[in-house]
Amino acid sequence: MKGTAGQNPAAADLIKQALSRGSASTHFLNPVEAEALRLAVAGQRQAVTLTFYGGFEGAERQLAVVTELRSAPCAAADVISAVAVRHRPQDELGHRDLLGAVLGLGLKREAIGDIVPGPVAYLICQSSLADFIAAELTQVGPFGVTAGVIPLGALPPRLEQLEEQTGTVASARLDAVLAAIFHLARGKASAYILSGKVQLACALCQKPDREVSSGQVISVRGLGRAKILTLGGQSRKGRLIIRYGRYI
Repeated sequence: MKGTAGQNPAAADLIKQALSRGSASTHFLNPVEAEALRLAVAGQRQAVTLTFYGGFEGAERQLAVVTELRSAPCAAADVISAVAVRHRPQDELGHRDLLGAVLGLGLKREAIGDIVPGPVAYLICQSSLADFIAAELTQVGPFGVTAGVIPLGALPPRLEQLEEQTGTVASARLDAVLAAIFHLARGKASAYILSGKVQLACALCQKPDREVSSGQVISVRGLGRAKILTLGGQSRKGRLIIRYGRYI
């Protein structure tokens, strides 16, 4: 999705549906797609509003709803739902395990929002699929699980599980930040980037000199994910101070 709605067929069609039916929604969007849609809708003159729903503060994947101004806005529960996945304490279920199990039910990735592992795992999905997931998700890998739909308001106040750390970097370049977060030599960090193993804000990035900013998420195949919490201020040696969280 790029440019204004006129240059963006998907956004133009979404607006047309909203003007005709009162509202129209997307599937779950990553941050790059969400920003492209926001810019496209902002660049047109139709009487519509755009709202994003992710289920909790800081959600990375969000579903968008375009609403005609004279229509009542929908509630989050009208378009998204939360499913709690309970498992034995000794069974460690990671993000990849949970996502694989959900997709194994025959669902598409775009129908699923964020998935947060933990003692009780949570996943956000399109409301129309919540009951199906709760009924059919009985196993994640070799482990038995029990899934159930819960009110969005019952989600813990902070779902992101981050191990926060602070360090310093020579600059805001992606290779420098990557090296600091994952404890790599600068050259090895660049190699990861150039080989296509790194995503910045959900988009493939193969430019070691790309500048990183606060709030962005870096994903490295085989190493994990981290979120830049703050990036700024100088240490006594003139280096940038970075505060980041590694996803647990």
